Amino acid sequence: MPSLHAGLRLLVLLALFSAASGAAARPAVEVDAPDDKKPNKDKDKDKDKAPAKEGVDAEDLHAEINVLQVLYSLDARTRQLAAMRKVAAKTRQAAPPRKDVKVSAARRKIMLALRDSLAAYDMESIDENYSKIDELNEKDDPAFEPVEITAAARKEAQAILRLFNAKQAAHYLKGVEEFPDPVEKLYEAMEQSRKLRGAAWKELRDDVAFQAGWLVAGVDEKAEKDARTKAVELLDRAAKMEDADYAKQKLTLLGEARALLGKQGPTDVIRNFMERVVAETLSNHRLIQCLDLIEAKKKKK
Repeated sequence: MPSLHAGLRLLVLLALFSAASGAAARPAVEVDAPDDKKPNKDKDKDKDKAPAKEGVDAEDLHAEINVLQVLYSLDARTRQLAAMRKVAAKTRQAAPPRKDVKVSAARRKIMLALRDSLAAYDMESIDENYSKIDELNEKDDPAFEPVEITAAARKEAQAILRLFNAKQAAHYLKGVEEFPDPVEKLYEAMEQSRKLRGAAWKELRDDVAFQAGWLVAGVDEKAEKDARTKAVELLDRAAKMEDADYAKQKLTLLGEARALLGKQGPTDVIRNFMERVVAETLSNHRLIQCLDLIEAKKKKK
């Protein structure tokens, strides 16, 4: 089993902690396609950008790293990768229009190396490249867009997850430094409501309600929206209380937070978490390119 670098463990959570964003289609870009098969219309434009042979912009490169780190962390096997390929055409989202994220030549070079090392399951190279990414992130951490989960990915996520064994899932979870328990998240947000106001409070409330929604409901979109709505209502009610009233009703509010789980226990929340990981991976518009890259790396061995 591969080990998990600190940077990889952080990526596991970052992809899950942002709200999904809607988007229209953008033409996909092939990864490492032969030069004679690549579009070459902009050959002479923007010569300061990375060479055309790299075949992917920064947003797409980041999306590929997200897919590959999940597959690496799960130690995905040939049969499992084949099953994902079988459904990928219908589960992946159309490539969305993205803001032009500027990255330095040094970061792009490391991201390309990291992508390739993840595709090759090269543990030593992965650790080395994540260490370099960590160093760059201390100075400049670009804001990339999250993945929007598709309806088809929600339908296929449970079946795909069942193809992985318990050891693989446990290995993935080993890389999650702070597992996001929904009740704990709601309680921490209620405590923060004593201090935060205005836009700062609304941002925290929405982020926590979003997390709680899918941790409680998994890939059930309607149940997720219902849980999110209830979480927002609970957090807002706590925020509007005077400190004295909040202190008196804190245990009652905590009980209401627990009630959002219904009959679900801790293993259900863990399952929901893993289904979300798989659904996001199936929705990633660069999934097929990543599977192609893994296959190409295997052939070279």
